[in-house]
Amino acid sequence: MRKKRWTWTASAAAALVLAGCGTAAQGGSSGSQAGQAAGNADSKPVVTLTFGFWGDAKEEAVTLAAVKAFEKAYPNIHIQTEFGGPFNQYFTKLSTEVAGGNAPDIMQMDYDYIEAYAKEGQLLNLKGAKGINLSTISPSVLKSGYIDGGLYGIPNAIDCYSMIYDQNAFAKAGYHGQRVSWGQWAAILEKVHKLTGKWAEDDDENWQTFGYWARQQGQHLYNASGTKLGFAQSTLVSYLNYWANLRREGAVPPGTVTSLIKQAADPTDPMVPGKSLAEMTWDAYIVSFQSEMTKPLGMALPPYQPGGPEGLYLKPSQFWSIYSKTKYPQQAELFVNFLLNNVSAGKALGLDRGIPVSSTVRAALQKAGLSRPEQQEFTLTDQALKVATPIDPPPPQQDKEIDQDFANMVQAVQYGKETAQQGAQQFMQEANDLLQNGGE
Repeated sequence: MRKKRWTWTASAAAALVLAGCGTAAQGGSSGSQAGQAAGNADSKPVVTLTFGFWGDAKEEAVTLAAVKAFEKAYPNIHIQTEFGGPFNQYFTKLSTEVAGGNAPDIMQMDYDYIEAYAKEGQLLNLKGAKGINLSTISPSVLKSGYIDGGLYGIPNAIDCYSMIYDQNAFAKAGYHGQRVSWGQWAAILEKVHKLTGKWAEDDDENWQTFGYWARQQGQHLYNASGTKLGFAQSTLVSYLNYWANLRREGAVPPGTVTSLIKQAADPTDPMVPGKSLAEMTWDAYIVSFQSEMTKPLGMALPPYQPGGPEGLYLKPSQFWSIYSKTKYPQQAELFVNFLLNNVSAGKALGLDRGIPVSSTVRAALQKAGLSRPEQQEFTLTDQALKVATPIDPPPPQQDKEIDQDFANMVQAVQYGKETAQQGAQQFMQEANDLLQNGGE
């Protein structure tokens, strides 16, 4: 039986905190098959579609605005929204709904999950769907939604990894958004901390960021077949030591703080109230962060590894997928097409989830004018497109559990219960056992 060494961390973290130890025209559908589908749908009685999505409060608000625009355009279709809250909470709920055979008709889907849901037969194959106009989407972007020849999700936006930071605080340390190495970034963080007395960056020590680190070593989270981990133990140890050094310097917060963060730009995120001054995350969060903060934020490409390959890649922010058991596939396609291609919907959704994939919507947003953080997001995406390398294949089904084990291991190292070497060795043994034997 697979042994877990880090299950103590959640309760231990809570105990430490309690003890005080922690400091409007339809885009592209006129005269097309999508338009014909719309006409047919309009002639039917009112139907109700359920729509599940995750996000923060801002993402909920803009999504509801897009839903309202759709219902105004198509009063015969009612959208019953199911806001799932933060990412992990949403997928916990979705897995329960899928198991019970009552998943939402339309669901927001993530790159890390789409392959598993598609192979389990839970998603509708949208290849050749008559109700969705795909001509506005770049084939290279659309490619990410294909699994074994079927199209199981339509990317709604593209995203890239970025560094979001307090512009004024980092300017004092001589940093103005230039791309720097990991070593240079650590020195900048230490200088910002000394100048401000604050944590210079959140401790962004997670499975996702480690994947970016590994790519810069010519390695990956998983091998090509997804049957074992794709990186060396020394790569993980070097990553853990990098953050441990920053914690010792006080440049990033302790585990008692980072273990409580639920989502970027969430009230639990120390960057929102200004307790920390930078965060490595997806570029779309610049909009949410700036809406919660008064100080101007900067945005830059994340650190690079000197002499190593480029680790940066563009990722579909999310997909719009349709439940394979929906009773109303035609109306569901119509709604997805609206979210993707309708200019009113595009203006309502904005850039909170990333840069829209529809060329029609992108042009309309730029013509209408962008806010400062939105323009920053557009600019960074342009920079990323010049250097980005292909995204890794979707992870294996065990990725969610491995991600959680990684978070638990990181907390154990943060609290001094394991050395970086011990934590890395045990984590890799358990992850490979899970991938190869199901943990038995």
